[in-house]
Amino acid sequence: MARGSVFVSYSHADEKWLARLKVHLRPLEREGKLTLWADTAIKPGQEWKKEIARALKTAKVAVLLVSAVFLASDFIAEHELPPLLAAAQKKGAVILPLILSACRFEKTEGLKDFQAVNLPSKPIVGMTEAAREEMFVDLVGRIEEVLDDHAKKDEALEEEDVALKEDDVFHPGRLSGLRSTPVPCRFFVSPFYRRTHLWSLYGDVQVELREHTKDPVFLIPSGKVAPHLRDTAYLSKKEGRETVRMKQDAADAFVEQWKNQELRGFKFTTRTKSGDMRTKVYCAAYDKCLTAAVNETEDASDA
Repeated sequence: MARGSVFVSYSHADEKWLARLKVHLRPLEREGKLTLWADTAIKPGQEWKKEIARALKTAKVAVLLVSAVFLASDFIAEHELPPLLAAAQKKGAVILPLILSACRFEKTEGLKDFQAVNLPSKPIVGMTEAAREEMFVDLVGRIEEVLDDHAKKDEALEEEDVALKEDDVFHPGRLSGLRSTPVPCRFFVSPFYRRTHLWSLYGDVQVELREHTKDPVFLIPSGKVAPHLRDTAYLSKKEGRETVRMKQDAADAFVEQWKNQELRGFKFTTRTKSGDMRTKVYCAAYDKCLTAAVNETEDASDA
């Protein structure tokens, strides 16, 4: 699957609308801007459940062709919607429902929170042919905007994370010889990062590595902000609490900027005072965000 992968969830009873969507998306496929996936892509002999699960994991955009038959499908409700909704919450996948016919879309838990491409009161089947074509053009335009945004962020990451030098990472584990060698990784910001105990204490951002890990993984605060956050006595003072709030504000801005993007960084393990091994991640984009926040605070103090 390409990084511009688009997954289409639909009922086979609505296959004619999938065919029309494919026509409108074909120019973007030809230009290499996206890879379209629907279950019609499954070849004879392939394990269809595994193929669908694999496509769901990599989708940047999910188009839902919603109708009463779609909502009635047990397979869609049990096997397609849960991973799509989880990808939207945890990994920033964009969900674009297109309402085909009158149905309970606005009363369906999990779906009603997403804004449909067309008003539920104006389904595709009730439109003129010209209006339907305009709606498909609008849908394709939204898909292209999302994928262009992903591509721009990918380019920015490629410029910042070309290589990692030892001096680029500031962490106490390096000074004490208890840090492993950093290795490249891909990760997503966890939607639950604010709810952890370490968020309250230090403003630490929890992330989810692309590969499964049992223990929680956090971004390390490096650069200018790191020395402040190593000093327990400093953090107990008013200035320390203000530093944590500054870091939390910077982390909010970081998440808002990158919430729909798979990020790249470097993971490594460190040994705590109690002897436990913990996995942490360095990310140049996060480091840059924190450094900018520290510089802005210092400039304000000087003024």
